[in-house]
Amino acid sequence: MGAEQLRAARIQMEAKPKRKIIPGLDIAAKGLVRWFAENVMVTATVEFHPEFADDIVSATQDGLVQAYQGGPHTAWFDAIPMSYVSRVGIGIANEHLPPDKKIKGALMPFAKTMQTGKQGKLLDFMFQSTLPILTRNGVYPVYTSTDNDQNIRHEARNNEAYIADMKAMMKEGYAAIAGIPEGSVEAGRTDEDGNRKGMQKLREGACASTILLAKSIRRPGVLFIPVGLEGGWKINNPQGTLKKFPTRAGWKAGLLLTRDVRKPMDVCRIHVGKPIRSDSPEIQDLIKNRDWGGLDDMIGHAIADLVPEEMRGVYRTRELAHSA
Repeated sequence: MGAEQLRAARIQMEAKPKRKIIPGLDIAAKGLVRWFAENVMVTATVEFHPEFADDIVSATQDGLVQAYQGGPHTAWFDAIPMSYVSRVGIGIANEHLPPDKKIKGALMPFAKTMQTGKQGKLLDFMFQSTLPILTRNGVYPVYTSTDNDQNIRHEARNNEAYIADMKAMMKEGYAAIAGIPEGSVEAGRTDEDGNRKGMQKLREGACASTILLAKSIRRPGVLFIPVGLEGGWKINNPQGTLKKFPTRAGWKAGLLLTRDVRKPMDVCRIHVGKPIRSDSPEIQDLIKNRDWGGLDDMIGHAIADLVPEEMRGVYRTRELAHSA
């Protein structure tokens, strides 16, 4: 068994499936979900900023760590386009790196309760079904105990173990990060008026921790790549009695019910914005003043600029000032 097969096996083993149906049926059902999710991705609209490739090359030559920051987070599906985007960027970077320095893949933080199956039968099943997609795109899950894990699902804190795992894997060559820093799918739920809530405040220190991780492996800084995600909630609505099922548009995309499969169906849209270097004057000022909330807001607004206004949530205006 080769190194990549061993890595894939380890990922599957670490994410301990808690529930199984009849073995043969379980495998078939997971395969169907995986096929469905991949078809949605095939029909998605994906747009990269015109300077994306050049900025990746420049940052690679300067030794910066790639950090893909996506939002709004509305459903389990969002991890799949993030893995696709990071694979593209890493591929560009590796064209300019010697064989012994090539990036093996990206680390993706997941809630610890995704690993232990505490988030429910449906989400556990979806996660297990789509792990092979992430593996194929070079993504390695690393599990962190979120606030919801601790306060709602009674999961113990694991900050030290999480950071240690991140550092170890980055040193092994997984020197990129693909994350969704809101940390919950609240953006996909609706308010009392029936409107999607849109982007939520990024987890405190989400961006600062990325810079610290880069420094821990002796890298000079980070290239933040904002990624706007739209349509994940159509694939799996996080709210309501029919949350197990996609919308009609989601089914259409997943089943490729279109006259031309080469034509994007706009159910899921991914917009990759202008990369932002951590050595830019704006970020350097925030670092100097230890304004980590300001850094989170800066990246949050960069993500929000890539999605429709109704999904920008707390980043709809520029007057956030860390208080939302």
